[in-house]
Amino acid sequence: MLGVIGALVGALIGSAASFGGQIYVGHQQVAKEDRDKKAAVYFAYLDAANELANETRDLQRSYASLPPDAPPPAAAYGEWQTARFKYQGAINDLSVYGSDAAWDIHRRVAAALPRSLNPSRDPVRVEAVDDARLTSGTQDFLDLACQELPASPRAGCGD
Repeated sequence: MLGVIGALVGALIGSAASFGGQIYVGHQQVAKEDRDKKAAVYFAYLDAANELANETRDLQRSYASLPPDAPPPAAAYGEWQTARFKYQGAINDLSVYGSDAAWDIHRRVAAALPRSLNPSRDPVRVEAVDDARLTSGTQDFLDLACQELPASPRAGCGD
């Protein structure tokens, strides 16, 4: 009888250990999936911010050759609008999947990029890209990604 009880206790302990291991592996898998999603969102955001900055510069070069009252150059303006929409989509994803620290850095990056003023009713005014601020914000974002995305961040993250 003692042998049966010992076997049952052993089986319970083994089952509990196995179940605990499964929970640990499950948590590790969820954490990895979260980091993977966050990485995709962070790098898509940075790509979209850089694309908007580049399209802004291209649009400003196109405007420079036109008289002051001329309508926006259609091709350059269309590419700028596409980049603007892509950036807004990346902001939306960042607002859902990004950390509070990422959102704070996003605000600094966004302040370096142009804003459009209701293109359907008023002439579009495109502000210049603040390159120093964009570079600084991008570097801060990369430093944060280095800290948040790897399972074991390297010692020099953020330096």
